[in-house]
Amino acid sequence: MLGEEPFVQIQSARLDRIEKKPGDKWVNVYVTQDAMVKNIVTGQNLEQLVIQLRSLGFTPFLGYIFTHGRLNGILENAGHGNPNACQLYYYHETFKPDAQRLEGVVSKLIPTCDWRPLQADPAKTNNTYAKPRLEFLIKDARLDAQIYISASP
Repeated sequence: MLGEEPFVQIQSARLDRIEKKPGDKWVNVYVTQDAMVKNIVTGQNLEQLVIQLRSLGFTPFLGYIFTHGRLNGILENAGHGNPNACQLYYYHETFKPDAQRLEGVVSKLIPTCDWRPLQADPAKTNNTYAKPRLEFLIKDARLDAQIYISASP
């Protein structure tokens, strides 16, 4: 377990076992419990978000990001302790135009948040727990973005 090579899992989907074809765009949607309790997002919002993401050619993965192996642990909000409760992170500069498209979709469905895309950068996090997980997630290059929905920063 802890000695094995790291891999990324979202809920029960182990990403290294799913073929990602060139041009595929994978987006994680992570909703904290407080976002549901405080009605930042509803089940209907999430259903519409998934439908919209798929219609635009994105493959959504709902749930938290978990790294296994020697980097065992959960990676929330891309390891950034940002002041915004909600955030749209993207992991590669080449994804920035797609992140801007995502911003348009998410801001219509969940208008209570500021959805300006932010490139996740391990160098900008002081979170020593999250930094190596984020570095691996970027290097792994399977996941392109995360829509992080929370009621508190």
